[in-house]
Amino acid sequence: MLETISWNEFLIAVASTVGIYYALAIGILYRAEIVNALSPKPAKPSGSSDSETPEPSTQRQFMGSPRSELKNDVFEAAANMEEIQVQSASEPLREIELSRQTPETLLIGTIADLLQEIKFIVNETPGSGKDELGPLFNSLLSKYSSLINTRYQETITLFIHSTLSEPGHQTCSLEEIRSWWPAANDDE
Repeated sequence: MLETISWNEFLIAVASTVGIYYALAIGILYRAEIVNALSPKPAKPSGSSDSETPEPSTQRQFMGSPRSELKNDVFEAAANMEEIQVQSASEPLREIELSRQTPETLLIGTIADLLQEIKFIVNETPGSGKDELGPLFNSLLSKYSSLINTRYQETITLFIHSTLSEPGHQTCSLEEIRSWWPAANDDE
């Protein structure tokens, strides 16, 4: 079937299709401008100039009408250059004030880090026995000695127990997991 169509006929068909497409698109998108351009214009008084802009009602308003007054609510609270303090690169970095943060706030970040490390150990040691997991968790929990004897210690112990209870791991008793915590009076 394609052998019966010549290149000339094919190119004429493509060119006419593209021409009709663009004619329709221009007609739909610029209908108002085309009507304004083709409509007869009223006679202008002798004092008016040709450089006047068309009235806003004849212009297409894509973004709405322009505001006459901009409200600078954001810029009213701007600071003077004298009020801005910039630390130079040669000065040592100041430490974050931890005095504003409560110990409870600091522990929450520590707990989140510990839980991630627990998940990592459990995922990287599938099928490990109690003898292999004990020293791993003992060293991990000794790094987080600030959590010993807090209200979070038992919750973390239960988290370790439930994580190890998943398929593919040996189940450890709560007493075994509690024994992995270093004693409160041990030094690091």
